[in-house]
Amino acid sequence: TVDINGFITSANDRALKTYGYSRTDNENFEFRSLIDPACLHLAEMHIQEKLLRHSKSSTYEILTYTREKVPVWLELSTRLIYDKNKVIGIQGIGRDITERKRSEEKLRESQRRFKETADLLPGIICEMDTDLYLTYVNEIGFKLFGYTKSEFEKGVCVRDLIAIEYREKFEKIVATI
Repeated sequence: TVDINGFITSANDRALKTYGYSRTDNENFEFRSLIDPACLHLAEMHIQEKLLRHSKSSTYEILTYTREKVPVWLELSTRLIYDKNKVIGIQGIGRDITERKRSEEKLRESQRRFKETADLLPGIICEMDTDLYLTYVNEIGFKLFGYTKSEFEKGVCVRDLIAIEYREKFEKIVATI
């Protein structure tokens, strides 16, 4: 829980342990000091939006750091605290999503490496969604299909790439999938 100026007024044992602080460290300790500088604007924007709209509860993700500067990603749900219809603070419940964020980063890196490798191969490599629209085409595919990246981003259906004489056979194959 933080007061209207952003100073921590209370924290549970789990939060104190995660961040490496004790109950006595908690006095006159500003929540902003835990937040990564690049994410500070997100927290400020969230608070301002909450104060303007007096919204009940909302959630956002933010990067914070422990006392030892270990990164901790939080999914933070907050609500305003009132005293006689006046906002006096914000209460938050944070869920540690650090492992999820690491997994997401590994996935992005894996996708990047896949695309780099696929672009080097001499054959067409593509992915499509369940509606048969291409979601990925390697560089050689763009050249052979004759589409630009901007045309591809507008949506290209695999059906449109099949020669007319093979479309009936293609539709039969698709119908069995």
